[in-house]
Amino acid sequence: ELKMGDLVFFRDPRVVSRGASHVGIYIGGNNFVHAGNRGTGVIVSSLDSYWGRYYTTARRLIPLA
Repeated sequence: ELKMGDLVFFRDPRVVSRGASHVGIYIGGNNFVHAGNRGTGVIVSSLDSYWGRYYTTARRLIPLA
């Protein structure tokens, strides 16, 4: 289950054969922030959009105490 702050990774096989081709930060409500296309800056997108088909995994960073 995704939690706010999780890193979400995407892989478009047309861009890379292995690994992630894009990453964002989950902000809740099935949305994430990420760098947009050329010059659009940081944007909010839904995992129910185009990005949903390329979602591969998420990782949670745990702060060191």
